Amino acid sequence: MRAFDGRCPGPPPASLSAVAVLVVIVALAAVSVPRLLRSDPAPTSGGGQSTRSGRPWSAQSSGSSAQLNAVAFSDATHGWAVGTVGTILATTDGGVTWSKQNSGSGLRLTGVTFADATHGWAVGDDGTVLATTNGGE
Repeated sequence: MRAFDGRCPGPPPASLSAVAVLVVIVALAAVSVPRLLRSDPAPTSGGGQSTRSGRPWSAQSSGSSAQLNAVAFSDATHGWAVGTVGTILATTDGGVTWSKQNSGSGLRLTGVTFADATHGWAVGDDGTVLATTNGGE
């Protein structure tokens, strides 16, 4: 039996270029992923507005007391939010105003996506899947 001397047994890697590619991928992931996952608060200039990237954020009222779990926009003006008790809210003005839509469900909705301004899907508890071909109207 051989004693372990700290060296890897066997031949060296077949291709050092494959190792170099792996190192580059790991390095890129280390730089990119934290940017995508960063949750630090945006700097504010007062009044609750963010000044990051020069695009202000401001509080908007949904008009609903339901907890909202997800939001999706098909374009700059058409959006939907879903939440508890089957809540679906829609906007046609980029989120300035929201109106309630009838989901036909009393279950918590947890996700929503839209392919365009009329074709969308919402999902929720107990395997709920809702679909619309008219924007939920």
